[in-house]
Amino acid sequence: MAEGIVKLLEANKTTELCELADELPFEEIKQNFKSRCLHASGDPCDLLRAIFKGSPCHNPSGLERHVGMFVFAVELLEDDSMHPKTSSDLIGVLLMETDGYAAPTLAELADLFVDRIKAGEIKTGRSLELFPKIMSCIAVCSTVPLAPVSCGTMDGSEYKSHVLNKLCAAKWHADSVIHLANMFRDVPMSLEELKFVIEKIMRLLKEVDLRELPALVYQLLLLSVKGHKRLVLEGVSQFFHAMDQQCREEESSERESVGTICVNELRHTEGNVILHIVFAIKQDQDRGREFLKYLKSCQVQANDCMLAPFNVALALSISRIQRFGEQILDSLKSAIIANFRDSDRYRTSKWVQENVAPPVDVEQQILQTVENSKCGWDHVSQGMVQLGFLLMDSFGPKHGNVSESAVTVWLSPSQRACSLGATILLETFKSQEFVRAEILEQTLNRIVTRATSPSSHYIDLLTGAVGSCPQFLIDSLSKVREIFDYLSFLPVPTAWGLLRAIEPLLKVNLSLRDSLMLVLRKSLFSRQLEARKIAVMGYLLVLEKFKILGTVLPSSQPLSQSLHLSQVEVDVHSRPDSAGNEALCLEILGNLRRCFSQQCEVRQVLYDRLFNVLRLNSQLGGSVLDLLYCQFEKYFEPGDDVLPPVKLAPCVSGCGSEIILVEPLAHLVSCLQLCVVRRDDQASEEEHGGFEDMETVDECKKALASLTKRILRCELEDFELDKSSDFSHASSVGVKNTIFAEQLLGIYEALIEFNFMSCGFSIQSSEVVLQLFEAYQTLRTLLKEKCAGGGKGRGRPQLSANKQSHPTSHLSLHCTAKLLDSVYSDLTPSHQQSLSLLRANQQFIYHLVTVSVQKIHQIRDCGSCDGAFGMHRSLIFDKCCVMGKNLFNRFTSDFPLDKQRDRGKSVAVVCLDGFCQLINGVCTRYPEKLVQFLGCSSSHAVASVATVADVQHDLHQHIKKLQKVVVATLSDAEGPFRSRDAAMVVSLMLTMSQRLQQDSMELQQVLGWCQKLCMEQSVDDHSLVKALVKLLFTLTLQLKSGTSVMRKMSGDIHYHLGDVEEDVEVAEQCNYAVVSPTTASPTVMVSLIGHLDRVLDDIDWMVNQMKSRVCPLDLSAAEGVRAPEVQDTLENAVCVRLAGTVLSLHHLSQSAVVCVVTDPLLKVSTTVSYSYCDTTLYYGIFHILTNLNV
Repeated sequence: MAEGIVKLLEANKTTELCELADELPFEEIKQNFKSRCLHASGDPCDLLRAIFKGSPCHNPSGLERHVGMFVFAVELLEDDSMHPKTSSDLIGVLLMETDGYAAPTLAELADLFVDRIKAGEIKTGRSLELFPKIMSCIAVCSTVPLAPVSCGTMDGSEYKSHVLNKLCAAKWHADSVIHLANMFRDVPMSLEELKFVIEKIMRLLKEVDLRELPALVYQLLLLSVKGHKRLVLEGVSQFFHAMDQQCREEESSERESVGTICVNELRHTEGNVILHIVFAIKQDQDRGREFLKYLKSCQVQANDCMLAPFNVALALSISRIQRFGEQILDSLKSAIIANFRDSDRYRTSKWVQENVAPPVDVEQQILQTVENSKCGWDHVSQGMVQLGFLLMDSFGPKHGNVSESAVTVWLSPSQRACSLGATILLETFKSQEFVRAEILEQTLNRIVTRATSPSSHYIDLLTGAVGSCPQFLIDSLSKVREIFDYLSFLPVPTAWGLLRAIEPLLKVNLSLRDSLMLVLRKSLFSRQLEARKIAVMGYLLVLEKFKILGTVLPSSQPLSQSLHLSQVEVDVHSRPDSAGNEALCLEILGNLRRCFSQQCEVRQVLYDRLFNVLRLNSQLGGSVLDLLYCQFEKYFEPGDDVLPPVKLAPCVSGCGSEIILVEPLAHLVSCLQLCVVRRDDQASEEEHGGFEDMETVDECKKALASLTKRILRCELEDFELDKSSDFSHASSVGVKNTIFAEQLLGIYEALIEFNFMSCGFSIQSSEVVLQLFEAYQTLRTLLKEKCAGGGKGRGRPQLSANKQSHPTSHLSLHCTAKLLDSVYSDLTPSHQQSLSLLRANQQFIYHLVTVSVQKIHQIRDCGSCDGAFGMHRSLIFDKCCVMGKNLFNRFTSDFPLDKQRDRGKSVAVVCLDGFCQLINGVCTRYPEKLVQFLGCSSSHAVASVATVADVQHDLHQHIKKLQKVVVATLSDAEGPFRSRDAAMVVSLMLTMSQRLQQDSMELQQVLGWCQKLCMEQSVDDHSLVKALVKLLFTLTLQLKSGTSVMRKMSGDIHYHLGDVEEDVEVAEQCNYAVVSPTTASPTVMVSLIGHLDRVLDDIDWMVNQMKSRVCPLDLSAAEGVRAPEVQDTLENAVCVRLAGTVLSLHHLSQSAVVCVVTDPLLKVSTTVSYSYCDTTLYYGIFHILTNLNV
């Protein structure tokens, strides 16, 4: 039968073919056709063409059979058992027949496809290749009748839109979404229709299996060739952002998966999707430009999706395309710093907290991207490296000392951005092996090439890299050796940091150690002074770290007989080789002997750091003592009757009229006594009764004791110094005498430390300490009188003729802290008799406190201080805690304070200044330990693990003590504190209060106390008024959302200053007693203007937030119900705040102000006008868009 039909077709006998088709049962034809399609019993295409030829469309029966066969073929195309070649041929035949159908038939077929899609009968998607052709034919029809006929007609394009609308309104089965997305690529659509289809597909993303999502996104990207590229990118980004959020929520509830989706599978899916998008952008860079627009719009609208992990990963992958790299990285950098600034604003403004949601944790999101990249996202890691270095380069530390005004208890946005960049690089370095070489190379390059700018953040990164992956650094020794060539050319702090960073590698690699030793040996004889200092630091670092086990050669053995480095073999994978380390250390000590023939600065570096070698590598103690004592003997006069006991003349050198210091004898004596005391303590702790070098220790102790006795018997005339001596810097004799005096001052202090630390708390030691201090004080007074305005001589380190009021002390940080703790906190009964002598000497106490403050200033500005204990971070912090406790308790104690003053400052005032500087230093150098420091400053012991409530209680107790000091100062004019000193206390309260929890009762108490004091207490000192008003405004901004404080204070200012119009009488207002005719202008007014400027800044930021919410995307159907309510709340808040600001400004502008505040008043008035313009512009935009949306 089927062969007969095919033969008639081949013979072109149309009439016979039609008659035969009419005669044959249609079911039989269908079965025969099905058999040919699925069982290869013949060519189905020939049979299909014959049936179509024998079923003319102008005949109703023929049309019915024609369409029926078409529909049946469509159904068979979805059968999985059909061969692809057969299906392809069938589709070709069906496509050719589509052109012959009339509009009603085409409409019927279109409805058929819609019904099949609704019923979920699309399995293979082959039949969908016909749908675009049908829609194209419909689009060109002039009229298409609707079913039923009574419904009228539509033109072709309208009916096509009707079918698309019906199709998109139907429910699609998840298995058919990819096929449908592929189909729509060939369907002719307008931009509106295309948008409708894309939105439909994106709504179905959540219903598609994760493994099929990359293919669906690929189809969407192909579909977006027609338009709406940005819509696709936005939709995909927002979808995966929502998936990540759901994932985090599930993980927080201790689940291992997102619903039925494995988290690892989600990460791999995201990685594949990113690859598809990046590939699509490479093919069509318009997509890249649209993605850039999307990023910028997210930044303007403060969209959380901007820095979502998936979006960041996608952006970093696209940044590898050269054309978009710089723009994308700049956008991410700007978004990160803007987020940090918004976080600061949110933390410090109660008004902002009440009106907007808290900003997202951008650090957590960025680091989540780094974590996600472990799942094979190699294309993301390269961008991560670029972003990390961009953040560190842009927001790294700058030159300059720390200013008090810039110090806060919180990291600034720039500091947080730099820290984030370093964390990104370190975490990427740990997890991604293939980018380690790039990170290491770029880090080393920046350390070398940016020597003129601070590089501590790069050195910290290198330290972290060495600690996390030392084996990789060992495998990259060529790069590490290369940087050794530049070591002597780096600034001393940078070189020291670099040496400390690579120090762990030296212990495990012999060749690297030998390379460094060679470089240091060359540097030691360099012409550059800085290079020599670096060499000494490097040698001493090696001596500290290369421990020697057991005993060493006796100290009397010449160091020149030690073995050379190359003669000792060390197994780097075994336990520490004592013999190898011993040879290395003894050779280094031999090289360091040559420092005694170099400049004063080089010797001083040696003396300041050599004690740490003995402290950390005790087996070298004998050699270190021998080295120092041999040098000391050159200047020490033996014999109990010889006066003076030291020779000062060899310590200086003259070349014509120029006198320079060549031997810092005070540093030498200080280092020697430290080593002797430490060695004595080590011997007492040793189980076997001491060391072999105890003879040297005893000899040194006898020499120092003899020096102490004889120097106390000396008069200044014995050193050729007296009141008639010339100390001017205009003559060589004056310079020499000044150098002698300063060395003698240092020796006095070194001996004070030796006698106090070695003799314990005996009465005799206290008497000797006070005698030495009396001699020190006599000479210091003479020097101050003689050279108060002198200059500095060349080659002398930190002379007292500088601008400091107190010479640089030679007391170590350890001794300073112990002395301070002893005189203020030691309650041991056996110590009281000796300590009472020290406590009774007010000049000694004042000197001790002043030295402590001097050390604190150095720590604040440089992170270190002079002396042996001033280089190690952990030790410095421990001593800071000891000094902080005693300084704080001293100036806040209830016992009567002394009235001893030096240039108008009492001990309590100096303690206050020191504690303020210490807080600033801890905030700058140890921000993560501020709470621990304040806990250690308490008078009672603090638990090692304190709860949040304990920390808040301790902070509040500190603040309450400060409050008592302020109140006592204001009520007692004869007390140790003056009003300007109380201003420091108030500033300190502000710093501490920033660590109290938001909305806590403790913080409310501080605000209440400040407000009550400002309202009731009249203060004349301008600095105290300024501090009080600043504290009031800061806490009010943090805890209150109203504007009553600034309105009342501006009214007080207006009343006290009077009106600009002389005949206008201002109503009496006295809300705040601190506002008086003398303080109203400029002190209070300038502070109030600064507060107004901050309030206006918050208003401008809020208006920008409102503008971002009125964009057309946010006025969609999903947001249309609640968006106006949110906007109304924000509008009301802005209007109320702006009205209060304007009222305050009105009072100020009508006041009879002095000229000094005119300029800031005009600036804030201009700012208010701009804020009004922005608010008005917002209202115009909002209502226009609202009307358009309606």
